[in-house]
Amino acid sequence: MRPEEASEVCKLVEVVFDHYEAPEYSPEGIAEFRRYNRPEEMIKRSNSGHFALVAADAQSVIGIIEIRNNRHISMFFIAQGFQGKGIGRQLWHYALKKSQDADNSVREFTVNSSPYGVPIYEKLGFCKTSPEQVRNGLRFIPMTMRL
Repeated sequence: MRPEEASEVCKLVEVVFDHYEAPEYSPEGIAEFRRYNRPEEMIKRSNSGHFALVAADAQSVIGIIEIRNNRHISMFFIAQGFQGKGIGRQLWHYALKKSQDADNSVREFTVNSSPYGVPIYEKLGFCKTSPEQVRNGLRFIPMTMRL
């Protein structure tokens, strides 16, 4: 992701979050997520241990995966009309390769999945490691993939 794409990326994330996840979250969780999903915060994270990869069609950004410390998925969103077409799987494979190229000691990946995302992560090879938790209003299920 280039810094100038951050606003478009955050808008995509907001639209997908609002449709699929926000209905299951408390007002506190929605506010917490919105604080995290701001362009300036995304740019700041990209300068401190995170990287983000985007997928785009001819007109716009259609997917985003953000990785922290080459070991943790911190964001993973695909535009509604593009889900189920393999775009997320491709983004994941590129992110995994980039992480392993940057740090060959990477032996596992983690994610704090939203309830909506669990089946998607399971298809990618992640397994639940704990029951659902809530932190700052955000609902999540810790998951891990051993490489």
